[in-house]
Amino acid sequence: YAKTDDPAHRTKALKAIDPDKRPVVLHADILTKKVKSNTGVGMKELIRDIHVDVKEGSLVAMLGTAGAGKSTVMNCMNGMELQGVQGSVMFRDVDLIHNFDQMKHLIGSVPQKKVFHPTFTPEEEFMQAAMLRLPDDTTDQEIRQRVDAALAAVGMTEFARHAPHLLSGGQKQRVAIAGIIAMEPKCIVLDEPTAML
Repeated sequence: YAKTDDPAHRTKALKAIDPDKRPVVLHADILTKKVKSNTGVGMKELIRDIHVDVKEGSLVAMLGTAGAGKSTVMNCMNGMELQGVQGSVMFRDVDLIHNFDQMKHLIGSVPQKKVFHPTFTPEEEFMQAAMLRLPDDTTDQEIRQRVDAALAAVGMTEFARHAPHLLSGGQKQRVAIAGIIAMEPKCIVLDEPTAML
């Protein structure tokens, strides 16, 4: 398909391609992920033999029982849990495990339990996230436009300057999703995004 910066044109061009022929943008081949056992002796294996290909323009859902390792797999695929991983996670053919700092602005993530700063308003949360995740050359005006558009997309514009304790669980979840939308990542990983909506 034609490469373009226009999202509408890119989406239309992508829809014209047979889903089976779309390029793989995220490839995970995780042999295992181990952490220290909570008994203090030995290692505990959290996941093993994970092989996932995510094609451009696709929506992938992961299903499993509680404690099966869904969140761990997603956190490996978005670069948030890379310690103890044996195998590879590739985003557009670049090794995410070894290049996370250069790639982190391309992958957005909303964890299962979003932790809000106790005094930051949604607007301040976004500004902090922008400083941490966006490329250094992103202008203040561009950040402002992204934040405003993301808040509008999830119906939270009027709550932009509310303290976290004034927001319901569902509103906090919408703020978390808007924060990722504002970063305009190429891939979004959501862990139980509708749990409180």
